[in-house]
Amino acid sequence: MIGNLSFDEVARNFNEEATASKARTTEKLKEALARLSKDSVRKVMVEYDGHEDDGFVKKVTLVTTNGRQFEIGEKELVSEMYQQKAPESGPDAPAPPSSLGPIVDFVLALLEEKAGGWETSEGGFGTCVIDVETGEYDLNHIWGYGSRVKGGE
Repeated sequence: MIGNLSFDEVARNFNEEATASKARTTEKLKEALARLSKDSVRKVMVEYDGHEDDGFVKKVTLVTTNGRQFEIGEKELVSEMYQQKAPESGPDAPAPPSSLGPIVDFVLALLEEKAGGWETSEGGFGTCVIDVETGEYDLNHIWGYGSRVKGGE
């Protein structure tokens, strides 16, 4: 027993919390993809890298319906998402942080589920491509050997 809870109760509570967290992440992702779709973005590519207990998103690339690409690097992501810096405006501006934060959160949660430990020791790196219309993703993760994970919501 831990306090007044048995180990089974603690495990059940943990599983319920994890399920609720996954549902919140998925819902925020759907909202972000809907916003990006309205801005004519058709694909989002998230590049990540991790090793020696440090994992981070290196770059997010937005591909529009006319094929234009907008890259948002690590420095800009950190600045915009965590310091709430006002995003650039105009027709060539990247998506606002409110659209990118849920996407980065989704990819990090996906990595935890599909490639746990990607950020430790020798680590891992790769790219997650998300189709804005369907929500389907293609995770290409490398540990020293190639591994692809395809899925959807």
